[in-house]
Amino acid sequence: MSETHSPDWPPPEPGMNRDELQVDIDHTRKQLAQTVDALSEKFDLKSRARNKARTARMTVTDVVQAAGTQCERLKVRTEHVWHDRHLRLSLIGGLVAAGAVAAVATAVGTRRR
Repeated sequence: MSETHSPDWPPPEPGMNRDELQVDIDHTRKQLAQTVDALSEKFDLKSRARNKARTARMTVTDVVQAAGTQCERLKVRTEHVWHDRHLRLSLIGGLVAAGAVAAVATAVGTRRR
């Protein structure tokens, strides 16, 4: 069997004892497992699509909730404005009615004299 080593991982040192060699092998296995997991995740298109869909759904939900909150605020403000306007129109209507009564009373009083 010929020895081939990865250029980014040095070969074991010739003077390594059995325990040091086992630690080196365990470390290499962990790195290999991490690499395989990363590649599996990268090429698992179904999971990536699900994650993107979940993220998009969460974003849309946040936007809809924010819009709902804004609509509630606008509704409350609109109700206040309508009530204020209604009061203003009532006041104006009352003043116009009072003015009309005063005008009629003045006209009637002037005719009697």
